[in-house]
Amino acid sequence: MNLSKICLSAIALLSWSAANGTSAFALPPSDIIQYQSPQQEVLTINLHSGLGTNISFNAVNETVETMFLDNQSYISLTTDGCLSKSETQPCAPGSAPTLVHLSLIDDIELPGVIRVNKRAGHKSLLTVVTNDAHRQKKTYVFTLKLFGKNDSQRHVALIQIVPTAPKPIVKVATVVTPKSKSKRQSTPISVPYIPIATATDTPFIPVNLRVTNPQSIDYLKTGFRLAIFRGDYKYNNPQYERINKFILALNGGTAKLESASTYGLNLNLVANLVSLGTPVQ
Repeated sequence: MNLSKICLSAIALLSWSAANGTSAFALPPSDIIQYQSPQQEVLTINLHSGLGTNISFNAVNETVETMFLDNQSYISLTTDGCLSKSETQPCAPGSAPTLVHLSLIDDIELPGVIRVNKRAGHKSLLTVVTNDAHRQKKTYVFTLKLFGKNDSQRHVALIQIVPTAPKPIVKVATVVTPKSKSKRQSTPISVPYIPIATATDTPFIPVNLRVTNPQSIDYLKTGFRLAIFRGDYKYNNPQYERINKFILALNGGTAKLESASTYGLNLNLVANLVSLGTPVQ
């Protein structure tokens, strides 16, 4: 094809895109999310054409030992290190991978599983077995799906496997009770913190809910999307519907972040979603 034909083809493509209200070079927005280890539920990953997804185990200091991909007819699976294929083909010390890269490829027909893969469609299951610093094995399971044209899920460029957050420490107060006139005994008891409310008190509002503007609303939307992606909210869950209605009211200017309780939402829950959607500085 000569240069003039290439130019005409490019012009025709741009004209078609403009006429249909789309951009020939537009890419969906991408996210980086964190996923806690050990795994509590299966994580679903939507794969996008031309945009790969990475799964990193660096934060938990784990290396990949084995991987199983059930439907290999449309997914490419690569790593940043060496996976031993057999005892006769061992990998060099220190070469075990810590990152898995997934990307879409053209459909291929694999002997023996052609009918199975066609029935499965563009769905697959990925199983990853890792080793931690103490040589303890962990297993992670991911459901892989092809991103649909009408799907509202954003592209996830990187999934960081991170350690589970430590549980908060409960403070224990010491109450001294007199046993006799000459001796005292210390008895540790757990005393929960209970705020004292008065008639003049106003409800406590988290700091990131005290200002409602387009930026803080966007943070809430992003946090909600990420929470849906990691499985915190299901589409048929009443809480999902309440958050959706609250976001619609925020967009319409009829609500403020601090008024979440009037929509049946806990202020701390909304504050956590805003924090989840706030970019790390």
